[in-house]
Order: sequence, then C-alpha cells, then structure tokens
Amino acid sequence: MVFAVLAAALLLGVPHLIARPRLIMGRSLSALDPSLFPYLTLSTMLLVSVWYAYKARRGEYLLRISHVSRGALGRSIVSLFVFLLYAILMEPIGFVPSSIFALGFLTTFYGNRSWTYGIVLSLGFPFAIYFVFLNAFKIQLPQSTLWCFSMLDSFVEGLSLAFSLNTFFFIGVGLILGIFVGALPGFSTVMAMAVVLPLSFFLDPLLGIPFLIGVYKGGIFGGSIPAILVSMPGTGASVATTFDGPALTKKKQARKAMEMALFSSTFGDLTSDIVTILAIGPIALLAMQIGPPELAVIMLISLIIIAVTTSANLPVGLLMMLLGMGFALIGTDPLGGMSRFTFGIFELKSGIPLLPMLIGVYALPEVLLATEKKLPAAVKGIKAYGERLRLDEFRRCMPTIIRSTGIGTAIGMIPGVGQVVAAFMGYAAAKSASAHPETFGKGELEGVAAAEAANNAVNGPTLVPLLTLGIPGDNVTAILLGAFVAQGIRPGPQLLNDQGALVFAILIAMVFANLLFLIIGYLAVPLFAKIVTIRRAMLLPLTIVLAFAGSYIFRSDPNDLIILVCFGAIGYAFRKLGIEVTPMVMGFILAPILEYSFGQTMSMSKGDLLGFISTDRPIAGMLLLLGPVLIYLLRRRTRSLRQAYESQNVR
Repeated sequence: MVFAVLAAALLLGVPHLIARPRLIMGRSLSALDPSLFPYLTLSTMLLVSVWYAYKARRGEYLLRISHVSRGALGRSIVSLFVFLLYAILMEPIGFVPSSIFALGFLTTFYGNRSWTYGIVLSLGFPFAIYFVFLNAFKIQLPQSTLWCFSMLDSFVEGLSLAFSLNTFFFIGVGLILGIFVGALPGFSTVMAMAVVLPLSFFLDPLLGIPFLIGVYKGGIFGGSIPAILVSMPGTGASVATTFDGPALTKKKQARKAMEMALFSSTFGDLTSDIVTILAIGPIALLAMQIGPPELAVIMLISLIIIAVTTSANLPVGLLMMLLGMGFALIGTDPLGGMSRFTFGIFELKSGIPLLPMLIGVYALPEVLLATEKKLPAAVKGIKAYGERLRLDEFRRCMPTIIRSTGIGTAIGMIPGVGQVVAAFMGYAAAKSASAHPETFGKGELEGVAAAEAANNAVNGPTLVPLLTLGIPGDNVTAILLGAFVAQGIRPGPQLLNDQGALVFAILIAMVFANLLFLIIGYLAVPLFAKIVTIRRAMLLPLTIVLAFAGSYIFRSDPNDLIILVCFGAIGYAFRKLGIEVTPMVMGFILAPILEYSFGQTMSMSKGDLLGFISTDRPIAGMLLLLGPVLIYLLRRRTRSLRQAYESQNVR
C-alpha cells in the first residue's frame, strides 16, 4: 500500500514536478513529451503495487519483520545519524576532519575499549586514504576548511611533495658537501652556504632549499670530525667537542667517538625538527592575525633583539644594525618610487643586491683570514680506528642526549645565541648531572654526546621566526631567506596560509635529511676522516672562483662583483675589529619590510599615530609596551649564557 500511495501521489504531481519543454519559434526542442516516460514508470509502479496488495491479502509474498531489540534499533538509528552527519560535514569541513570525527565516534560506539587503537585508527587511516588518493590516483578529496585541519591537509600534501627521489638526491649532495666543508678546519658552514647559494636559484624550491639545508646540517656535524681527531674544531659549534674527543682518539676510540657524535647529532636534530613542525602551525595562526602596525612593531623589536643578543657590545650591535638599515636605504623608495642615496650612480637605483652582500660578508672574509699566514701543511697519519659504539654505551648516554636536545631546542628559539653557546651549555649540564664528573675532559663519551646533541638541536627552531614572520635569527637563516626571496617566496605571516604545502614539504625534507644524514654518516665515517688531511691551500682558490661566479650568475651584472669585493672588505675589517656582522645583515634584510609597514601604518593613522595605536590597534600598543621588557629579559638571559660559555671555556 505504501508503494501504491507513493505512485499515485507522484502521478498526480507529474505536471508540477517536470519542467516545461523549451520552445523555439513555438516548437519544442524535443519530439518526445518529457512527461511520457515518468507517467509510464509511475503507472507501472501503481499497477504492481495493487497486484502485490491483492496477493498479500491472500497470504502470498508476505514480508516478515525480524525481531530487533530496542537497544539494537537505537544503535542503528544513532549510526545512521552519524552517517548522515558524516555526509553533511565532509564537503564543508573536509575529508580528514570529518573522517576523524566519524571513525573516532564509531570505533568507540561499536565497542572498542583500546584508546591507543582508536586514536591510531582515527588519526592514521584518514590521512593514509587522503595521501594514497592524492598521490596514487591523483584524486583530490575535499580539503579541510577548519584551520587546524587545513594545516594537516597541507602537511599531507607537503609529505607527498617532499617524498621524491630528486629531493633525496639533492639533500644527499648537500649533506656530503656540508660534511666535507665542516671537516676542514677554517672553512665555516656559513661560508659554504653563501658560496653555493646561487646554485639553489636554478633549482626548484623543493630541491634548492633542501639542498642548502643539507649543507647546513652536514656542516654542523662535519665540524666534529677534526675536533675529535686532531683537536681542531671544523666549526665554532664543535669547540666543546674538543674537550673529550681528542682524549678518546688517544685511547684508540676515535671511531666510537665519531659514531657517538653522529647518533647524538641525528637525535638532537631530528627531535628539534619535529618540534619545529608541531610549533610552526600555532605560531603562524597568531602571525596571520597581525596587520601593518603590528608587523612594524614586531620588526622593530626583532631588530633590536638581534642587535642586543648577537653582540656582547650593546652600542656596537645597535650601530651595526643601523648601518645595515642605512645600506638598505640606497636605491628606490618603496612607497614613493623616488631615488635616494644613489649619489648619481645609475647602477645603485635598484639598490644593493642581497646575494653579493651575503657572499661578500660571509665568504670572502674567511678566505682573507685564512691567507693572513702561511697555510699549514696537510695533517698526516689520521685514521678513524678503534671499535664501534656499543648499544649499551649509547643507552647510557641517552639521558644526556635528551637533556642536551632540550637545551639546544630552547636556545635555538632565542635569536643570535646559536650553536656554540648551546654546545657549551649542554656540556656543562651533562657534567653537572653526571655521577662521575671527574671523567669529563679525559675521554668521556657523554661529553661528546652532550655537545653534539645540543649544537645540532639548534638547527630546526631557528626556522620558526623566519617562516612565520620573515625574521632571520642568525647567519644561516639570513642566507636561507636569500634563497627564499630568489625563488619568489616571501617568508612572513601569510606564507603558511598561501603556500602551506611548500612550507611543510621543506620542513619534512629536513626530517628526511636527518635519516639520510644517519645513513651517509654511518657508512662513510672513515672516508670523511680523510678530509682532515686535505690542504686548505688547494681549496681556497676554488672557493674564490665559486664566490665570484655565484655573485655574477644571479643577475649577470658585472657591478655585482664590485659590490661583492666591497662587502668582502667591509666584512674582513669588522672581523679584524672583533665586531659581529649579523646585526648589519639583519638590518639590511628587515629594513625594507619595516619601512613599508611603517609607511602603511602612518597612512592608516591619518596623522594621529598615537591615537590610532592606542584605540584602533591595541595589540600594536601592547607590543610596544612589552617590547622593552622582552628585550631586557633576552639581553639578560643572553649575557648569562655568554658568561656560562666563557667560564666553561676557561675551564
């Protein structure tokens, strides 16, 4: 009877439920009446319904409802309601969050009592399905509109972008190059990155930037090789490694010390990279809420923080920052388009290019300092001999590695402190917590583990302010900023929102770099030990050629080579005076952003800047009030870290 009533109702409604045929010149576009087939279908349905009702009255073809308890019926109704809600929510909020909701509820509702199983299934399965459909079948499931889940979608897309053989290849090349440079005493990681920076411009961003990150990571570890073998740190970050590394070499445990440095470096770096991935989303969410006034205040505070934390001499640090800002003023006004401080030189109208400045400040002074005295002959008789690191020895050092990783991660978030201080702080903490501190300095594996885990844990967190606010915290991130800008990517508050997949792909590539780093380092430790024997006199000329070639190919402008030499001389002069050039570089990079956002703020305020900030932009006003307090606290903290570093270095 239900079917009969339904068919009859639809038959009566056919004229109203079917659109009228389109007419052109009074004639229908279709020769068939659009209501004919529906009438036939519904009439047949009505006849069959009447026939079935007749048969049912005679006891034939009866439908019997199986017994169902009230509880079972309730569970079915709830399940149907969840199915309906799942269907409704998938498009508006996306496949992943709606699937997490459905799986999380249904696995518990259907009797699962294992929270671990439920969480793993609810979180893992939707991401796995999304990843497989996106990469294997090239099908885009509904993306998340909720911010937190859209970040997860970007993470999955970034994972698919980073999971490429080309990415792995260039990361591997960067790691090998970084370890090679780091193992050469007198060749810094920053110099290597500055020299190879132009090569990344001609690669895809997902190849060029991971390549530079590979150089960075490899260089920090590579410095531990000469520190252990010949008590000559390849980089400043490995100075603390010389306290116990050479003593282990004298005990014929050089291989064990190098493997401990490798494993602790990998653990510290990997852990800090994961922390970076987890932290960058919430920080980016806050960054996206700011406008020009807030950005101008943040840039000003950041510049002052970098100046006061990177230089022990506060006035000199501020002067170097202002000098860099002065260099940035040369060229064209970003707001009015007027030339300024060009002194009639046409080539300066476009401003000072970033790349020749970076290479000149960071690469050429290293070469000039190395050539001040006769380069030493090659070190002979170096061999990474001895037994391998045992599992029980690594387990014994695990608490120290975890502690140093936490110290390095925290220090990495403070601009201008860096790996050197982190390594000394990690070493000092390990010695204080040890039950046998008298063994430190006499060949203690924990000493090597503490220093290497701490200095490598700094790597990841330094990228958080760079990617979310466009603020480089040290020399390495300043070079990475140059790579981003050259690739047409501007780090800042909107980067994660506009190109979230790319950002996560780069961060995930950092995680992959650690895994490759572990494999390459473990297999090639004896080979890398031979790098210490290479004479610097053979490599310095090659460095100069690469620096000049790299500066030229970016714009093919011969004037860039003059700028390169000028900033090389400036960097060398400041190095001889013991002045840190980082505030100058940061001032040069951040000044245009500060000027543009300040100009926008003045335009928005309509001449009443104080009233505008106090009434319309209270967050900017609050930042202005809290800025001096934050600067003071960071200055005091940095000073205490430097004092602890100096006292530990004296010991």
